[in-house]
Amino acid sequence: ELPIDIPWTGNTPFLNAMQDTKPNHDWSLQIRNINSYVNFHIGRLTGKYKGAGFVYSFKSATFGLPTQEILCIEKTSAQVAFDKNLAAGSYCAQLFKGRLVSEGNDGRAYSLSN
Repeated sequence: ELPIDIPWTGNTPFLNAMQDTKPNHDWSLQIRNINSYVNFHIGRLTGKYKGAGFVYSFKSATFGLPTQEILCIEKTSAQVAFDKNLAAGSYCAQLFKGRLVSEGNDGRAYSLSN
């Protein structure tokens, strides 16, 4: 337990179709629960790595991504997208040593497990 106070203000979502969104100026924390598919997303809304973040999924959906592990993501579409001028993996692979596990129209997902 940490004595940290994070002011959650604003209404900018990192992803659409989420049930609960708690953003501040720099980050958006979101929860989705659709047909027992539950996941948490936290993503950057501003700065050099806008559109990058992390996801944890409890149960698999049709996306084919690993579950029950934290994945680093670089979104390439949607309203908050990763800068197209940055190289693929410049956030997840270079900063967090992630291993690419999925790449599609919506972006890239990297496993942070060894």
